[in-house]
Amino acid sequence: MPFSFTLYRFLTGFILIVSGLFSMIAVLGIIISPSIQALLSAMMVGAPLIQAILSQAIQRSLIHGGYPVKQSTPGGLRVMSIIAIVIGALMVWSFTTLLFNPEAIIDVILNDPAVRKQNPDVLKDRDIYIKTLRVLAGIMIVYGAIILTNCSLALRYLKVWQHRRHDDENITFDIEE
Repeated sequence: MPFSFTLYRFLTGFILIVSGLFSMIAVLGIIISPSIQALLSAMMVGAPLIQAILSQAIQRSLIHGGYPVKQSTPGGLRVMSIIAIVIGALMVWSFTTLLFNPEAIIDVILNDPAVRKQNPDVLKDRDIYIKTLRVLAGIMIVYGAIILTNCSLALRYLKVWQHRRHDDENITFDIEE
């Protein structure tokens, strides 16, 4: 098994765990306060989750040649990979912007009269907020890069799966190609 396929399997499992957790949090957010923002956040974390589930079916079929795959799986994987690529790219872009300029966001939040009324000493912790925001932005940049890598590998191995399906008489087709 080539390294890229092993990486693909690992990243798919990682995305299943992390996106599953984020999806549960987003669904709870929808239940607690139904709003369009909560629905959009659930869809943004749900797309990589669905893409990872579809990726697992293609991976099983590549590993075990006789594993049946639903007819809609390849098309669904292609569509969900494109949606997840857009989401991953937006995550990398927006959190990179946040990583290099967290002061602008912190100033907007800290200058809110409701925040100052709730905690008058909030300006003392400004540096802690900036450092925390930078760490969270770094984590989300890595997560977005993982989504992008997994989607590109999914599209690559989807092509391998399609070649294998169309080439039934050539049983010795290698995953590395």
